[in-house]
Amino acid sequence: MIDQSYLHQLDPFAIQFTETFGLRWYGLAYISGFLVAWASIRWMGQKKITPIHPKQVGDFMFAAIVGVLIGGRLGYCLFYDPSMFYTFTNEFPWWKVLAIQDGGMENRHGKHRNLLRKHPAATQASYYHTMSIHLHKSVIKHGF
Repeated sequence: MIDQSYLHQLDPFAIQFTETFGLRWYGLAYISGFLVAWASIRWMGQKKITPIHPKQVGDFMFAAIVGVLIGGRLGYCLFYDPSMFYTFTNEFPWWKVLAIQDGGMENRHGKHRNLLRKHPAATQASYYHTMSIHLHKSVIKHGF
């Protein structure tokens, strides 16, 4: 009996609209994390703890969210299914890397997202990466 208590049958959908479409628990976790980050960075900007002005938080979060999504997908393809990089189909979206409807999101390799954001051609993203470093230093300095 006790061994059964450790097993669960958690449904991946928080709200399911069709057989394959709905709001999943990990999607809610991402949304919650982004909202908490937005509120925290905005608050730190108002208190002058970070050099990010409260009016810049939306732009900063947009760059961070795009970095998380692209980096997460590329991380999944690179570490779990590298064949996606050279697999093409006759169905939309043609390239398996872009076939997000099939699932696959890596979320433990933040370093790879940072490498994408630090690319010299990404001037705006580079600015936000610098702000991210200042934000991390502020958090460590003030103990948040």
